[in-house]
Amino acid sequence: MKRIFYILIIIFLIATGSTFAQNDDLIFERINTSHGLSNNTVKKTLQDSKGYLWIATQDGLNKYDGYSFITYRNDPQDTTSLINNSVWDIH
Repeated sequence: MKRIFYILIIIFLIATGSTFAQNDDLIFERINTSHGLSNNTVKKTLQDSKGYLWIATQDGLNKYDGYSFITYRNDPQDTTSLINNSVWDIH
């Protein structure tokens, strides 16, 4: 029983000793409609494999490249556009 206890302690020390905190020089900036976001009510965010940040809002789907936004909205004349401007989820 003592042997299992010591093995678990060693595993714990090895596992926690090799983990490091993330870099402390991260900078966060609040993005809102003054930056080009279509609506300040954000429902979901997702970053794709190319690095684009997709933001679902109550007024369209926004694609952000770190510099500017492209907003996708419903266009009644375009059958390939969004069904509704209120986007709740991203897959």
